[in-house]
Amino acid sequence: MITSTGTTEYKAPEMYEGGKYTESIDLWATGVVLYEMVERRLPFSKEYLNDSIQSILEIKYVEGQVWNDFSRQARDLLHRLLRPVSNRLSAEEALKAPWLLCGSPSL
Repeated sequence: MITSTGTTEYKAPEMYEGGKYTESIDLWATGVVLYEMVERRLPFSKEYLNDSIQSILEIKYVEGQVWNDFSRQARDLLHRLLRPVSNRLSAEEALKAPWLLCGSPSL
């Protein structure tokens, strides 16, 4: 995988650093979608495109008060998806995340 395709705000940091990347970018995008569903906004979106990209590269985002309504397991999953590729969850690990396995109606 070497082509740079995708929507700016959903791209993983390694896509902006150049070179090859793996399917781990999809786990990053899953973290972005999780954040967006909770916050109703994108985690790295800024007024200027370059600032958005810089926030992605620095993995710099703010969690709002709405996260207080969600379990620690949901927040943990977010943190384990939106991190550098070397420490990011694999698809197999993400599917075993306690928040996904809890089976309860709680957030």
